[in-house]
Amino acid sequence: MRQPELLIPAGNMEKLRTALLYGADAVYVGVPGLSLRASSAELSFNDLSDAVSEAHGKGVRVYAAINTFARNTDIELVRQVLPGLIDTGVDALIVSDPGLVRVIRQTAPVVPLHLSTQANTTNTEAVRFWQDQ
Repeated sequence: MRQPELLIPAGNMEKLRTALLYGADAVYVGVPGLSLRASSAELSFNDLSDAVSEAHGKGVRVYAAINTFARNTDIELVRQVLPGLIDTGVDALIVSDPGLVRVIRQTAPVVPLHLSTQANTTNTEAVRFWQDQ
């Protein structure tokens, strides 16, 4: 049987270190302007690179939340920041919007995607859609 993953929010370096200290299997961080996390819980790309290095040094995965309720301007922002975000070494992206999934798949087809609790999946067809991703 597969063990559950202990996933802990890490909105800043202090919270990241606390999560690492207490046994997180993975942490998640907000992407500036693209997550539903408060802006105080988002890491800059420089901090994110440091966070990924520190977490990976402890065998902990890092997921970046891009789970905003996307508007057209958000789509363009994702296209702009995605290459740099992937360069930080994050292990997966947490998404909630089908349009963003499409853009991410076009730009970075191999990056793992995780479904956000914000996806508001309320019917079997939506579940099938996400399962196919």
